[in-house]
Amino acid sequence: MSASDPARPVALLARPGQARERLRQALEAAGGRIVLEEDPCALDATALAAAAPQAVLVALEPAVEDALEALEPVLEAPGMLAIFDEAELAARRDVWEAQRLIRHLSAKLNGHDDVLPP
Repeated sequence: MSASDPARPVALLARPGQARERLRQALEAAGGRIVLEEDPCALDATALAAAAPQAVLVALEPAVEDALEALEPVLEAPGMLAIFDEAELAARRDVWEAQRLIRHLSAKLNGHDDVLPP
């Protein structure tokens, strides 16, 4: 992204730990601008909406399922890009898989289909 094309604001919803660290790194590498990083179990829909993300990346795991129901009004809002990833998979991705995730996140955040490695 160029200086005239600001990074898309993204909320990262994941419990603290390895998955959240890796997803943060992937988002930053993909050109996302993290406007909120929070445990979905400690967040309400008002706080999520107030951060004004255009996209939300959620690390899915059983412990956050109930919390996500409360966030549905924001996750399902018109124009919101909701991206879901399995927390367990995110925590144990190898380098090749991590690079693949970065390409796919970049495509989703920037609205293109270019996911092939250079």
